[in-house]
Amino acid sequence: MQKLRRICDKSHLFQKAFNFPEAYRTSNQVDRPMNYFDRLLYTMQYFHGQAEAADLSVRSLGSLALLCNFHPYCRKTQILKAGV
Repeated sequence: MQKLRRICDKSHLFQKAFNFPEAYRTSNQVDRPMNYFDRLLYTMQYFHGQAEAADLSVRSLGSLALLCNFHPYCRKTQILKAGV
């Protein structure tokens, strides 16, 4: 009951999202690239060597995740461009 009350007390924070009816309600657009990013790090066996090398690896993987957002064959683009 106490947890339910805490959620009810914070309901005004959740209601702000409904001011934007066209906004996405889930975090799939963040979760999917991050899951891919995590799989890549796992296959690289995470980090070995110097901190600079790890930083460059993460930055390159991050840019790869960003490029996935502009992939021409995603569902949204196919709908907007009618499959062209």
